Amino acid sequence: MKFNTFIMNSIYAEDKIHMIIDYWNENNKLPPHSYEENDIKLGNFLSGLINGNNKECFEYVINKPIHENFKKFWNDKINDMIQKRKERVIIPPKIKLNMLYEYWNKNRKLPTQKYIDQESGIKLGRFMDELKSGNNKKLLESFLDQPEHLEFKNFWIDGMKNRKQNK
Repeated sequence: MKFNTFIMNSIYAEDKIHMIIDYWNENNKLPPHSYEENDIKLGNFLSGLINGNNKECFEYVINKPIHENFKKFWNDKINDMIQKRKERVIIPPKIKLNMLYEYWNKNRKLPTQKYIDQESGIKLGRFMDELKSGNNKKLLESFLDQPEHLEFKNFWIDGMKNRKQNK
């Protein structure tokens, strides 16, 4: 029974891979993460392929001569993604928290969830949401306990109270 399930999953994976290749042939790009076709979440499946899921099935499909152009595109795309990951600079949470404070100090409000600092490219709104969710809790607490951040601390605490009341 396990063997049949494996075969069914492989066939299904192969169909999804063909759907991604068809999408690429029509649009000259890979489908976005949120893309769905016929109730199949191709974008999610593609993310899995990028991370190495269904590797054997994927290689079997793209090694067919008919998919040579896609194979070249895929290899270039993956190599580019790997290179970008190597070049990515990781900004410590402490620096992001200082940037968040500077933003608040300048604007007297917190950034929207989608706010990206134009100078650094840091997703400051996303970082703020992570703080609100409890990530880097000790860092936030020690930052708020500093006397020079008292006004920000009161603003933050009031915002968190309002957030809980609205839920």
